[in-house]
Amino acid sequence: MKFPSQPLDESKEKLNYMIRAIRKALKIVNACRVKIKIVFYDTAVLKEVESTVWNSTRENAVLKNGTCIAFYRVVDVK
Repeated sequence: MKFPSQPLDESKEKLNYMIRAIRKALKIVNACRVKIKIVFYDTAVLKEVESTVWNSTRENAVLKNGTCIAFYRVVDVK
């Protein structure tokens, strides 16, 4: 997947909220062994993935298969 350098929302509050939501999901996944849904935009369209979040870096959520999703492109975490 490719992500443009332009964030979806310029507000730091929204970005911080998504980062906290994904990190919270990471804790839940590790404790309960469940999958979560992440809704995000890549360069072309809105996408949704249901997977296990294995880790998070300063800028990305790292999924089970090694795929990284940029925090600034995330729309929702379920």
